[in-house]
Amino acid sequence: MFLDRVSSLNLLQPSPDTNILKDFSLEVKRVLVKEVVQFLIITPPSLLSTTSHVKWCMEVLGQGFSLPLEDNAIISDCIELYKRWLLDIKQRPPPIQEDENIQFFIQTMLQHLSLLFAPRISTPTTKPETLETHILLSKRVLLLFLELSRLYNSSLSHETWEVFIKLLLGICDSMLGGSQSNPTPTTDSLGNSLSQLMFTTLF
Repeated sequence: MFLDRVSSLNLLQPSPDTNILKDFSLEVKRVLVKEVVQFLIITPPSLLSTTSHVKWCMEVLGQGFSLPLEDNAIISDCIELYKRWLLDIKQRPPPIQEDENIQFFIQTMLQHLSLLFAPRISTPTTKPETLETHILLSKRVLLLFLELSRLYNSSLSHETWEVFIKLLLGICDSMLGGSQSNPTPTTDSLGNSLSQLMFTTLF
């Protein structure tokens, strides 16, 4: 489950076992993501004691990055939770601390975070603050990517680095309008605002 542009460029291919909530209504997704993320943020990470438990929760959390920007508070909570799990070993659920699982879960979280960079439809009624919200949330994710790469440079496996770089290439292509013959003003503004940070993260 990751940004569509990544698969359309043949960089990565999605697993048929993910994106379980894809065809659920927006209302159901919103409620599920909100309840799960708000509960996990205030709950000790030891609550998720098995790999299956973590995978189930992450299927829900991943949908959070595709919610409309009007749900920015929910999206922000999802970013915060994944930041804790990626950067602070002590705040990770036990299964994410296990050597045989850690690379898989890091890759999955990076993939989910890439969904935030999907182009949003801009209409004449789109408020300027909506674009600003998208820019601010996207900056948080890019800074998270950058911090992860610096803190755990030697701990990430070759496969994880490969996923990381392919996701960044897909994000870069999407933000700079390569996925559309006629980029929207929203996409252009996002790309212009984030291009410097994007290239710093990538290189």
